[in-house]
Order: sequence, then C-alpha cells, then structure tokens
Amino acid sequence: MILACNKYVLRKQVDHHSPAEWTANNDSIALATKQVISSSHNLRTQSHYQRNESKNRILWKNQETNLALSERVLDIKLWHKTLEETLKTIEEEISALLETKTALESALMNKVPLLEATKMCLMLKDRRTNVDVVEDDQYHQMKKEIKLLENISQKLQQKSKSVWEHLCRLKHTRDHLKADIVDKLSAHNIETYQLDLHTKSAGITLKPFPVEVPVSTVTPEQWHGFSQSNKTSAENEMESARYLCLDALALIRDTENQTSSQREATAFAIRKRIHELKQTRDMLVVQQENLEREIARGRNEVQELEKSLQDTAGPMKVVQTRLENRKWRPQMELCGDTPQTSLHQEFMHLRDVQSALQQKLQEASLLNMARMTLSSTTRNEPKATEPRWYRTKL
Repeated sequence: MILACNKYVLRKQVDHHSPAEWTANNDSIALATKQVISSSHNLRTQSHYQRNESKNRILWKNQETNLALSERVLDIKLWHKTLEETLKTIEEEISALLETKTALESALMNKVPLLEATKMCLMLKDRRTNVDVVEDDQYHQMKKEIKLLENISQKLQQKSKSVWEHLCRLKHTRDHLKADIVDKLSAHNIETYQLDLHTKSAGITLKPFPVEVPVSTVTPEQWHGFSQSNKTSAENEMESARYLCLDALALIRDTENQTSSQREATAFAIRKRIHELKQTRDMLVVQQENLEREIARGRNEVQELEKSLQDTAGPMKVVQTRLENRKWRPQMELCGDTPQTSLHQEFMHLRDVQSALQQKLQEASLLNMARMTLSSTTRNEPKATEPRWYRTKL
C-alpha cells in the first residue's frame, strides 16, 4: 500500500481543461480540418484545371508547330519546284547558248578558207608582169573582200568570246541554283521528319541545349530573299542569254549576207575582167596576124630596097669610071663639055638615089624590128582563160 502510494506520488501531474476549452479545441480541429479539406479541394480543382490546361496547351502548341512545319514544308516544296523549273529553263538556255557558240565557231571557220582563197587570188594576180599588173576592179573587190572577211572574223571572235563569258556566268548561276535545290531538298527531308515525329516515335530524347540558336541562323525574310535572289539572278542571266543568242544569230545572218554579196561582186568583177581579157586577146590575135603579114611585107620591101640599092651600083660604077677616064683627056681636050655636065648630073642623081634608098632601107629595117618586137609582145600576152583559182573560189 505504501509502495503504491509512492508510485502514485511520483507520476507527472496532468493538466486539466474545462469543457469550454475542450469544445473550443474540437471546434479548432474541425475548422482546421475543414480548411485543409477546402484547400485540398481547391488544389485538386486547380491541379485538374492545370492538367487540362497544360494538356490542351501542349496539344495546341504541338498543333501550331505541326501547322508551322507543314507550312514550312509547303514553302520549301514550292521553292524547290520553282527552282527546279528555273534550273530546267537555265539548262535549256545553256544548251541554246552552246549551240549558238558552235554556230559562231562554225561561221568563223567557214570564213577562213574564203579569206585564204581571196589572199591566194591576190598573190596569183601579183604574178602578172609588166603592164598587166593593174589595180583593176577585181583587184579592188578582192581587197574589199579581204577587209570585209577580216572585219567579220573579228566580230565573230568578239561575239564568240562574249557568248563564252556569258556561258560561264550562266553555269555559275546554275551551280548556285543546284546548291540551293540540294539545300532545299535536305531541309525538306529534315522538316518532313520533324513533322512525322510524335510522343511514341523512336529516337526522341531530351537534349542538353534544345533552345540554343546556331550562329548562322537567318530570318525567314533572309531565307526567302536568298532564294528569290537566286531565281531573279537566273532569270536575268537567261534573258540576257536569249538576247545574246538572237544578237549572235543575227550577226551570223548579216555576215553571211555581206559575205555572199561581196563574193558575188568579186565574182562579177572577175568574170568581167575575164571577158575583157578575152576581147583583148582576140583583138591582139588579129593584130598579131596583121603584124605578121605586115612584117612579111616589110621584109619583102627591105629585100626590094636592097635589090634596088644593089641595082644602082652598076650605073654608079659606070658613071664614076667615065668621069675618071675623062680626066685623062690631053691638054685642050680636057673640056667641061656637055657630056661632062651630064655625067656629073648623073653621078649626083645616082648618089641621091642611093642615099634615099639607104635611108628608106634603114627606116624599113627599124620599122620591121619594131613590128617584130610588138609581135613578140603580143605573143607573150597571158591567155584570157578562166583560172583554176577562180573556179576554186567560186
């Protein structure tokens, strides 16, 4: 009993409260519980709202992203198609420009034989001798043709050089287009793959720096402006190429017309000169025949003069002998009588006749030599036939 009392005495003293405190405590607990329940209810309501809102926002944002990606893919497709069409057109223009360049080179090569043939014609004409080396109409036409062909060759070379330079620029523009098309195709594949991604796709992971923007990133305006610049540059180059092709073809036509017209003028001058040479040759042939007949007559006349001169030798000897013998008459018989006067007159007459015959013989000999020289000249005249180089030129 004593031990029990001791144990009771050592126990801690318990605080006692009044019923009002107990009631207030219960009310306080009830109020706290109500507040906790209300807060929990609000939290659950807000969480549910936030979950729905987050889900809807995620869905809408994903839809917006997908829509933006779809529009981006569509833009890339449109630009890819546009650039492909431009590339096809520029390839056609390059082919046309190559054909034009080939035509220019062919036209230039066709002028080389004509130029060489005309120069050969002039060289052959310079082989003429003496007075036949004349600067006639065909000579001037050939000089004009050479000058025209050299001028045409220079123009064709310059135009071919311009076509080549423009062809290089066109190929450079084509390379830019191809590079842009390759980039567009690569971007299209990437954007299409991004558009096909979803939450259950394989290979999706969290990335360390997902929002990091590359340094080389450009704005949509810059992207659009770059492709537009490539397209515009290609269109400008193609339009210049078209005008250049038309200009080159017009130059080829004009040069062909000029060459044909000048060749016809040269050929006409050559034919005219050949006709003149033939007429001159025929005239010289007639003159040659007349000269030969005249030379024969001259030779006969010289022979007749020589014979007449020889015929005067006998009478001259007789007269001189008579005069010499009459000098030996003696004394008073040495008289200047009528026979002496007659012999003296006969001597003077014979001397005048011989002098006149010798003069005529000398004149006939000189004239005969002149005829022979002229005959030799006419025989050496070139034949007025159509030369081989003329047939080759035509």
